[in-house]
Amino acid sequence: YHGIITVMPLQDDYDDQKGEIRIINVSGKIVADRTNIGFSKGSPETFDLNLPDGVYVVYVTSTKGKFVRKVTIIK
Repeated sequence: YHGIITVMPLQDDYDDQKGEIRIINVSGKIVADRTNIGFSKGSPETFDLNLPDGVYVVYVTSTKGKFVRKVTIIK
C-alpha cells in the first residue's frame, strides 16, 4: 500500500528463527534486503520503499525454509 510492503510471519514455524527478507523487482534488481532478522509470529517487518507501480517478488528465508510470494504495487 503506497509503496510499503509489510511481511508478517503467520506460522509458528518462524517463531524465534533468524532469517532474511529480500525484495526483487521483475528485472531482477534487489530493491531491499534485510538480514539477521529475528522472526516472531504476528510481528511485522515493514519496508517503506516508496516503490513505483509494478510487480515484485518477496523472498523470506530462515533455517526452517523458504517462502516466496509475488506482490503487485498499484498506487
